Amino acid sequence: MFVDRQNGVVTATYNVAQYEGQEELPDGHADLVAYQLVGLKRRRLVEVAAELARRNGVGFVYEGKAYQLDEASQGRIDALATKAERVVAGRPNATWDGRFIAADNTEVTFTAEAFGAFADAASNVVIARRFHARDLKNQILAATSAEDLEAIDVTTGWD
Repeated sequence: MFVDRQNGVVTATYNVAQYEGQEELPDGHADLVAYQLVGLKRRRLVEVAAELARRNGVGFVYEGKAYQLDEASQGRIDALATKAERVVAGRPNATWDGRFIAADNTEVTFTAEAFGAFADAASNVVIARRFHARDLKNQILAATSAEDLEAIDVTTGWD
């Protein structure tokens, strides 16, 4: 490796050697195309995961109010839903104050029963998005060409 001390440019010289049992594949060779397709599929799968995370990060609207659905918010909803179930079931020492924070940072008060309905709605959105992501992944994995992969629109059909 060489450094040009006046211009700060780093250059390197590489020697490429072909080892026994290796062969050079010409452009368009079936094995090379298949290898490239695997890379394209990986890229598209990453796009699906990013779109799922983005959608859940945006959240959802329930009774005209926006709520977050990122993983931390899902955990809070699940925890309060469990508590609401305990209150509705009349478990001893189960208490409920019903406060929850919406996406705009305002407090919303729910009854235990109403929070159960809210939690069900939130979980329905999360599950629907998860299975849409799974459907997109299946389409990607089934694709047999770069053109098939590019035809899959990972931004539609979520909600």
